[in-house]
Amino acid sequence: MTTPPTSPTPPRSRPGHGRVAGRARGGAVRRARARNTVARIAAITLLAPLFTVTDLPGNTTPTAVALTAADCTPDVTVADGILGNGTDGQPDQVGNKSSYVVPSAVDSDGDGTNDECVLKFIKPSVEMIWDIPDHVEEFETLVVAGGGGGALGGGGAGGMYDTYGPDGSISDTVSVPDISSRAKILVGAGGVAGSSDLSGENGADSALVFENNQAFDLSGIKRQSHSGTSNPEVTVFRIVMAGGGGGGGRSDGSTPLPGRDGGSGGGGSAVRESTATTSGGSALMSSEGWGKNGGAGAHDPSINNEIGYFGGGGGGAGAPGADATTTIIGDGGDGRPSQITGGSVYYSGGGAGGDKAQVRSNAATGGLGGGGDAGVEGIDGTGGGGGGDEGSSSPRDGGSGVVVVRFAPPPVDPVPVLGDVTRTVGGFEVPVSNVGV
Repeated sequence: MTTPPTSPTPPRSRPGHGRVAGRARGGAVRRARARNTVARIAAITLLAPLFTVTDLPGNTTPTAVALTAADCTPDVTVADGILGNGTDGQPDQVGNKSSYVVPSAVDSDGDGTNDECVLKFIKPSVEMIWDIPDHVEEFETLVVAGGGGGALGGGGAGGMYDTYGPDGSISDTVSVPDISSRAKILVGAGGVAGSSDLSGENGADSALVFENNQAFDLSGIKRQSHSGTSNPEVTVFRIVMAGGGGGGGRSDGSTPLPGRDGGSGGGGSAVRESTATTSGGSALMSSEGWGKNGGAGAHDPSINNEIGYFGGGGGGAGAPGADATTTIIGDGGDGRPSQITGGSVYYSGGGAGGDKAQVRSNAATGGLGGGGDAGVEGIDGTGGGGGGDEGSSSPRDGGSGVVVVRFAPPPVDPVPVLGDVTRTVGGFEVPVSNVGV
């Protein structure tokens, strides 16, 4: 597994939040706390004309305490027995296991203090249940599905949904529905590679599904590498991104094997003993910007029919896969960057097209965001498509996806501490501390 590159970027100035759907949960508790605070403030306001407020002797300005990754450790469970350490009838806790979820703390406003939590869910093909903290009414998220497997054509990238964006400027957030206190997280595995003759499989879907009436609606979600059709969607209770389309394989005879449709489309291939080519797969819901189409394959009739086959590049979240020509192999399309984890990282890059006989001197490259070069796997944790067939290197699997959530810690509820009251001319003097902590 290769770790995706990161680069430090300036933290964002947080905009006013928009909302995807749903109303905030837990309002009663928060309103009760607000009333207490308002009552205290109101009482002080009414008496203010009579008071002269001074600091208590020796009182110092409170200093903000930075969050640490340990402060952000979540309550995340999997089904009893998943960890392989026996069964006790209770879900197994994995919130402290970095092979399942990686917590971190980030600085949201550039003051040098980490003040928001980030949870990065990375374990593919396992249903994880996140107990949402009581104070969290909304959060930001990145959902990336598994990349498609390569064949002769490169694998398409997994679909990508991001509320944060490349620089934190996107104002959308996800609202926790009133009746939900938990969410089920599914991270899609990468699609299994095909061969120069057989198309690659699509990557598995990734999803974030809120609890609805004590149940999670997982209907239609493709949880394994497959050759079917996914249904990506964003609703009040579900965010589902489709796995990347598998790359198209070379066809015997005149039957074309195009790239498969997916989050981003797989790259196309070519047809034996013909100048016909096949198109790349289409991106599902491309109008929403979750992925792009794959590139077309090509066949050079001036070369021996057995070797003149070239794959198109798999589509990426940010750019379509490149078409192959009689002289060029199709590169994978670039993905898109997100800063949700604190640094700029590209996700959902398309896999490179293949050149089975290595007729061309320059191999194709995968797209930014984990797309595999020809003969190279997509990078796990990015949803990158697998690279196509390249000489002695067989086509490769797509990379697994990822689900990330980011939220602020609970607000501080300051309780003013009043010192002894001293009568003064025309009023009172009351020292007040613990204000603004």
